Amino acid sequence: MLSLLGIIAIVIFAIHTFRSANSNGRNGGLWAFISVAVGIALQWVVPLVASMVIAIFYIASGSNIDTIEQDIMWPAVVISFAGLGLSFLGMWLVLRHVSQIPDEEPLTASGPPPPPVFGDSLSFRAEEPHEVAPRPKPEGADLPPNRD
Repeated sequence: MLSLLGIIAIVIFAIHTFRSANSNGRNGGLWAFISVAVGIALQWVVPLVASMVIAIFYIASGSNIDTIEQDIMWPAVVISFAGLGLSFLGMWLVLRHVSQIPDEEPLTASGPPPPPVFGDSLSFRAEEPHEVAPRPKPEGADLPPNRD
């Protein structure tokens, strides 16, 4: 029953993490994977390793190997509930981090303008100063006017 609740929690947190990450411009698949990994690690891997360490400690302290399962029953239950609680906490922290809107990068707002592109257009802009080539004068333009 406890691990069924844990599986349901992992699936629900993964779906919400995926949606929150995508809506905030993050990689949804990666963050959902991180949420699932945190859930599995804190729900099954850490309690399994902790239970094995306790079992080895009981055997090393001189307990009977035949009764080891009964001896560590209550510590294993406590470890399972602690793992489930830590799993909820870890997945919630991942979801909380993903739900925050990332800050704008200041590099996009400042910086030098892009370099000019040459050869695209031969037209000049109105705000750019440019020299006009002198026109040749028509024939007879430098003669004085005829005043008859």
